[in-house]
Amino acid sequence: MVSGDASIGDRWFYWTYPLASLAAHIAFIPFFALLLPRKIEAIVAASTGTGEVSNSLPVLSWILLGGAVVASVAHIAAGYLGDRWIERFGNRRGLIALGLGLLTLCYAWLAAASTTASMAAAVLAFQIALNVMFAPLGALLADYVPDESKGSIAGWINAALPLATMFTALLTIAYPDHSNAAFLATLAVLLLCCAPLLVLWPNTKPLLAATREDEAEQMAATTLRADFAIAWVSRFCIQFGAAIMLGYLFAYLALHSGQTGFPDSASEALGQLSVVAAGAGFLAALFAGYVSDLARRRLRPIAIGGLVAALSLAAIAWSESWLVFAIAYGAFHLGLMAFLTVDSALVATLLRGNRKRGTFLGVMNLTNTFPAVLGPVLTLAALSELSDAGALKAIISLAAILALIASLLIVRVRSIR
Repeated sequence: MVSGDASIGDRWFYWTYPLASLAAHIAFIPFFALLLPRKIEAIVAASTGTGEVSNSLPVLSWILLGGAVVASVAHIAAGYLGDRWIERFGNRRGLIALGLGLLTLCYAWLAAASTTASMAAAVLAFQIALNVMFAPLGALLADYVPDESKGSIAGWINAALPLATMFTALLTIAYPDHSNAAFLATLAVLLLCCAPLLVLWPNTKPLLAATREDEAEQMAATTLRADFAIAWVSRFCIQFGAAIMLGYLFAYLALHSGQTGFPDSASEALGQLSVVAAGAGFLAALFAGYVSDLARRRLRPIAIGGLVAALSLAAIAWSESWLVFAIAYGAFHLGLMAFLTVDSALVATLLRGNRKRGTFLGVMNLTNTFPAVLGPVLTLAALSELSDAGALKAIISLAAILALIASLLIVRVRSIR
């Protein structure tokens, strides 16, 4: 089915690649979920003399919006650069190392920033650095993993998201209040997680395109393009909910602190939810990836994951109970990780052997960044008409509808079962 050296050989790949993926997720999950909103709240409070969330929410939205726009361009550019890089050097290691070095500088800047302007500039630089590292990392699944193993490896890669969420919970324990030291601690951990991949990189060649004998069995190029488009739209729909939960969960919890069983502080609530989400998401990623490989089916697990995410978001939006909220948040991560894990394997299979796979994956990454643009735009619009709590409830309800659309749309893929 493939040509080239498809054997990974050393077991380096099966632990250093997921570990490096964990590094990338640790770079941005705790940052957007905790470090950034908490620091913006502290900066705004210091400048206005009040710590009310209503003062920091618009500032946070504008910074998230600007960062998402930069990330949209940066990931495509980094994907294109990664394709050129691998043609010249035979692998993507140098580009990943460059991104890691830039992230180190950005985290030092973020820790030192003391005004909204400097923080906004640091976030824009951070988005560029993150995507220079993240884009070539994502392409390794298509570069090196045979189709029959993509689901399982994608499970371990995507398990990085709940593990990074767990790391966020640890940060809330180690640093219960805003602290610039939390930025430096996060940097130290991501450096340790990414270093083994760079140090132990082997001479394994990437997988090549299918041979001419296999071409008759391949679907028409138009079908593959249509399937890629369907995968793009469905992932965009599901990632809208992920972007809203990542960017606004802290603010949502701050608005409900002390109400109907909610913990007294947003940091405490976020820490508890992070533990629930990490456990559910980790198990879902591994189980969904393994089952999809075993059954040789991708579409059904993705659709089920989307449905679970949709129902969970609806419960999050309309529940006033902390217990229901916590259960729904865990279920959301269960569905989200099942969807993203198997969908990653599906897209990597569609792109296997494509010489522009890094660029196409950059286009696919717009499903991460466009929701991150759309979310703040809609939130700012809703804030002009509704209260803070009402605006967030409306946006999360929209996310539930889009997740349902993702579940219904993905089953229309034709080239992969």
